[in-house]
Amino acid sequence: FFFSSRRRHTRLQGDWSSDVCSSDLKDERWLNDLVTMMQPFIDAKLVDPWSDKRIQPGQQWRDEIETALASTKVAVLLVSKDFLASRFIKEHELPPLLEAAQQGKATVLCILIGDCCFEATEVGTYQFALDPKKSLRDLRRRSERDKALKNAAQTIKDACERPTWSEQLADDPDAGAAIQQLRTLASDFAAQIGRAH
Repeated sequence: FFFSSRRRHTRLQGDWSSDVCSSDLKDERWLNDLVTMMQPFIDAKLVDPWSDKRIQPGQQWRDEIETALASTKVAVLLVSKDFLASRFIKEHELPPLLEAAQQGKATVLCILIGDCCFEATEVGTYQFALDPKKSLRDLRRRSERDKALKNAAQTIKDACERPTWSEQLADDPDAGAAIQQLRTLASDFAAQIGRAH
């Protein structure tokens, strides 16, 4: 399942950037709870939920998923042992999301659903929308879970509204040139260090 949200991209009139939430099928309950909590943002057209349930019979499901992943602005990973164990997620969903994040084209946010060894994976290097010291399953009272989901929904919405750093660079040619100069300096410095040793 995915959770997509879309917001108007102000720099390109009429284009939409989307945001994907990746989770394992066994974590569908948490995905549904998150989508329900985000309903006011959905109604305000700040986010638009998308799941593979939208794929119609006869459509190429893999192409539909790849299209959603390719246009992601904010990726929300619902992290659990089942999520980390999913071969499909590891081989098909995470690589394009993490690559987009490394290129500054997407923001990755994680929500810990249940205890798992996320620290031993690349997922553990990304920002969590909620404190990962307590998973959603650790929150026994409904009111605690709702408060956590509300905080996560707000964090996701805020991330959707902020431009990614690649969008910021595209809007500011001077900043892009400065970044390129820094990359050149860093490359030259690394080459000098390599020659010195």
